[in-house]
Amino acid sequence: MNKLDERFVNLPARTILNKIKQVDGIGSGLDADTIDGLHANSFLKPSAFRGSLTRSGYQKLSSGLIIQWGGPVILPAHGAHVIITFPITFPNAVLHIYVTPQNAAVEQIGFYFRNNSSCILETGVSDPVSRSAHWLAIGH
Repeated sequence: MNKLDERFVNLPARTILNKIKQVDGIGSGLDADTIDGLHANSFLKPSAFRGSLTRSGYQKLSSGLIIQWGGPVILPAHGAHVIITFPITFPNAVLHIYVTPQNAAVEQIGFYFRNNSSCILETGVSDPVSRSAHWLAIGH
């Protein structure tokens, strides 16, 4: 096992930092501001994380996954429906839509896919009361 050179054991942190700054640089093998030799600007793209954090908004993730949400949406009674237009169009596919009612009538609200830019929310045919709900859509 290698022993640490006694000359370096009691060096002040400031001295060590200054020594590192002297040798740090491209090609030094000690690029403290890079990961595997790449600067953060080459792998972290802010545009990959665009979003709109509003009541009806979205968040793009670097993997391509997009999460969108909205509400409250007022749904008329007796099976009437409302077309929901997503804040942005999913470029490839909608994976799932979640609907959360603002009251206990979970079985009285449904949804179905329409296309990559919208879906339809509706109340049950026998539901005599209009409902309010929030929605969440996940896609890519």
